Amino acid sequence: MDTTDGTSSTPPAAEAAPVVSSGETTPSTTTPTIPAETAPVAATTTEPAATQEATPTEPTFTVPDDLKISPEAQAEFTAFLKGKMQADGKVLLTSQEVLDQYVAQARAANARWQKQIQETDKANEVACKERFTAPQLAAAETAVGFFASFDPAFRDFAKRQLNDPVFVNAMRNVGERLSEDTFEIGAPPSPVRKKSAAEIMYGKKTN
Repeated sequence: MDTTDGTSSTPPAAEAAPVVSSGETTPSTTTPTIPAETAPVAATTTEPAATQEATPTEPTFTVPDDLKISPEAQAEFTAFLKGKMQADGKVLLTSQEVLDQYVAQARAANARWQKQIQETDKANEVACKERFTAPQLAAAETAVGFFASFDPAFRDFAKRQLNDPVFVNAMRNVGERLSEDTFEIGAPPSPVRKKSAAEIMYGKKTN
């Protein structure tokens, strides 16, 4: 039916569906379905993992400022503690392990000390040969023998000086004066006679 404005009130007929002939396919207008496994995953926010308490990697000990420990001893003690340290930082030791570690440290320290003594003695010997002539060193030996004649222990004492140039120089001076007969030994003081009780009370009798 036509309206007054010339337009038809009859809805337009639906477009005829395309005729499909045999052997032809009609393009699908359906939205393709994305497989579940390829569908984009919505971004998710992950909470940071709780921070675990860090396991100590170094032993917690402090060396006093007035004590100097050799690097070898400190490294050995550090390795010993690491082997006995628990996850909480505590050290679990038996009494025997404490003693064994103490003995090991004491023996190692003594070995290092003996080595240092030998090195010092050799260095002093070289220094003395550079500083003193052969006659001067012989004079020092003479002085050592002179004092050892009064006290035999003095010879061992002289050896403990490790060829110290200061000590050798002192002995050299004494030895040279002995060879020149200019070294005088003072006479020991005469023993003091104790006064008797009568002398203290009445004084010494005079004839």
